[in-house]
Amino acid sequence: MPFERINKRTRFALIHLFISVALAAPILGVIIFIWYPLPLFYATGVITILTTIAAIHLLIFPALTFLVYKKNKPKLILDGSVILTLQFFALAYGVTILSQGRPAWIVFGVDDFELVSPASIYRGQDTSPNRHAFSLSRPEFIVASYPADPALRQQQKEDEM
Repeated sequence: MPFERINKRTRFALIHLFISVALAAPILGVIIFIWYPLPLFYATGVITILTTIAAIHLLIFPALTFLVYKKNKPKLILDGSVILTLQFFALAYGVTILSQGRPAWIVFGVDDFELVSPASIYRGQDTSPNRHAFSLSRPEFIVASYPADPALRQQQKEDEM
């Protein structure tokens, strides 16, 4: 078999790469198809961040495994667990950043659409319970209107400025 002809160091790194791809594929699917559907994927510029996260997760950490692996190395398990722990936290941090910056609401104002992310909501504001910052839902369309009270309307316009 061709896989058995490869030396152990390369085989170990390829196994790490295949496991990384298997774990990253569903996460990338959620990010691309649910959080950032196609027009928003390009409009928000998330492709740069996603490419960076994928390159780190799929290239750097398997390469580190390739560099660290040595047959009969006494601390191989420790080195591998450190690499896997760093990889997990790097992926978790990247997904958290993308979840906070994703457009959770597409708000139609008077004459345009605004993308509102969970990170742009003030923490002191009261939001409804179904609007969690970290959810697996697609962006919601919302219509915003000015209040009928002239004082409140003026205050809201000043806040927008």
